[in-house]
Amino acid sequence: MSVLIGGAKLAELTHNQGLPSTGLPSSVIYLAGVFASVLIILITVSNLYKLLFKRGEKA
Repeated sequence: MSVLIGGAKLAELTHNQGLPSTGLPSSVIYLAGVFASVLIILITVSNLYKLLFKRGEKA
């Protein structure tokens, strides 16, 4: 969860700074961590749902 929050804060702070080689905002680097964190949370919630509510069914 700290990667999600910290990455979002860093992305906000570095949005106006550009990467020297590409000119893209440097927040793009930190948004990758935010995106990965969101996916990990979604996968974890999905797995917990399957574990808790699909016990009687074959997986």
